[in-house]
Amino acid sequence: NSAAYRLGDDVMGNIVAAVSLGDVFPVFRWRNVFPAKGDLQFDIEGTAWSNFNMWADNNPRDEIAELVNTDYMVGFPLSYAFDKWSFRLRAYHISSHLGDEFLAKRPGYQRKNPSMEALDFFTSYQFNSMFRLYMGPGWVFHSDDTYHLKPFYVEYGAEFRIPGLRSYYHQLYGAPFIAAHFRNWQAVGWKLDTTLALGYEWSKLQGIGRKFRLMIQYHNGYSEGEFYKDSCRWVQFMMTYGY
Repeated sequence: NSAAYRLGDDVMGNIVAAVSLGDVFPVFRWRNVFPAKGDLQFDIEGTAWSNFNMWADNNPRDEIAELVNTDYMVGFPLSYAFDKWSFRLRAYHISSHLGDEFLAKRPGYQRKNPSMEALDFFTSYQFNSMFRLYMGPGWVFHSDDTYHLKPFYVEYGAEFRIPGLRSYYHQLYGAPFIAAHFRNWQAVGWKLDTTLALGYEWSKLQGIGRKFRLMIQYHNGYSEGEFYKDSCRWVQFMMTYGY
């Protein structure tokens, strides 16, 4: 769940409002399974995210925001965790839809359908309370004929945070963090896509549970939705609530 104010996006617009809404719904957990005696859990996850080009020229009826695109995702992750290790196998679907204001300004625009179904497998290792690494490969086993995606990709990243200090204001834990996420997709010739984040987070519990975060992000790589293969760079100020 997030809201962001983005500047300098080469694809969506010079000033963009980006919002998302979603959650992970636990279904069932098996305790102390397999030789490692870890926990195995099945979830259902879903989210929708949209990008609005703010104060774009020639908007219909002088509206201040042009809805460029909205993406939807539903996934079915199966996770296993023990000690400092965690693993996730996930099947998911993403569909993308252009906004009505975007289409109203471009009569005759030939929309493509960048929908896909994919499978990925991620591994995470928590070195200590401050540092975590993760990575995983993915396989797009179906994409629409109007927007064919080559099948393979890999994503990886790291998080570093100073252990939280408890404040007396509402008994919250707070911690600064820095994070980096990278991806290489065959669909764009394996070129590097980078997102960096620097911010601060608050939570009722230290180390686990949902957190509220304020951050600044820098992205240098590719866009999303129907514009997935278009390169872009931007900086955004973002607040989020979730895991």
